[in-house]
Amino acid sequence: MTPQEELANYLATGMKDYPAGVRIFKNLGVDQDANNFLSTPNPGKIHVNMLRNKLQHYARVYEIKAKITTAPPRPSPRGEGVRNAVSKVVGTEKTTGGSGRVTIDANPVVRFEELPAVFQDKYKQAGELSNQNKTLHAELKQLIDEPTKKERRGELSAQIIDNKKTVRQFWDDIDRWWAENKDKAMEQRIADKAGRDAVDKLKRIKANKTYIRRTYGTGKKADELAARMKELEGWGIDYTEDIEKSDFNTA
Repeated sequence: MTPQEELANYLATGMKDYPAGVRIFKNLGVDQDANNFLSTPNPGKIHVNMLRNKLQHYARVYEIKAKITTAPPRPSPRGEGVRNAVSKVVGTEKTTGGSGRVTIDANPVVRFEELPAVFQDKYKQAGELSNQNKTLHAELKQLIDEPTKKERRGELSAQIIDNKKTVRQFWDDIDRWWAENKDKAMEQRIADKAGRDAVDKLKRIKANKTYIRRTYGTGKKADELAARMKELEGWGIDYTEDIEKSDFNTA
């Protein structure tokens, strides 16, 4: 069974088995940075919500549906034989960015930092509108049994619906852009990483050569000195000149 098929089954269960969800998340291999955080023996609400949001978002973008399940036949209360088996599709919640965050550090599909500014703004606004809906829902609950507040209840309901439509549209726009540009974004990310690695390597080479000039011949920190020489040799870097420039070289 593929990780995607496992996810479809997991969605149908209501996503209540946290360890199983973490295992599926790891098998999907979409967000290595989050693995350690989610792999806690004592998950809290933040862990559960993050896992659910990431899996639901992955399922939505890749159009993975909860697997159709069939409820087993049960006797009717009146003892009139058995009821017909009922086919049921367990729906999934639509992620709207309302997990309390308006920015993201890592996401199983969309990387916030690689979105153009206009889509970053939409992501933030989606989160803000979702949070606003939580406040509106709380106010609406307080007015449920208030006959004289019918007009206000209508206003709140309309605002909640409008916010949901806007959030849905924002996410559709983001997902559409990402589907068309994710390969380019990945290429750019690889290029950026290669550039950072090259700069880090140059800095390391410079630091090693400086260390050799200051340490060679002192008899101190021999293990560290040998390790830095070996590192330079592995990169094919000649450090003979640095040995010669050392004030402590007795050769």
